[in-house]
Amino acid sequence: MITRGELIMILHGVENRYGPGDGYPLEPSQEHAARFEVDTAEIEFWFDVDPDDGVT
Repeated sequence: MITRGELIMILHGVENRYGPGDGYPLEPSQEHAARFEVDTAEIEFWFDVDPDDGVT
């Protein structure tokens, strides 16, 4: 979650911008690129995924 500034993330060749309050879900091992053009702060959440629990 972005708390200050802006994250620019590229997924599948598409550039998306995320600002304060925005989250950006990624699948495990999903290829991506990110850059910051302004001073930015974020909180990252990491979760273990159980493939047998039915949640995607």
